[in-house]
Amino acid sequence: MVPLHASRALAARLAQAGVSHALFTLPYAEHGFDIWDGGFGRQLARALVGRFLQQHAPVN
Repeated sequence: MVPLHASRALAARLAQAGVSHALFTLPYAEHGFDIWDGGFGRQLARALVGRFLQQHAPVN
């Protein structure tokens, strides 16, 4: 598991380097929050990852 401050630091470094990235935090979520298919955390994660991929690696 990666501490939140480490994820934020990585996002800052990626931004400084001009690398496309996204950091999304889900308050009160635990590690493995997306294990339950159809759960709220998993739905959010799938939507955000899908949007990121469509923007940065679209499939034609």
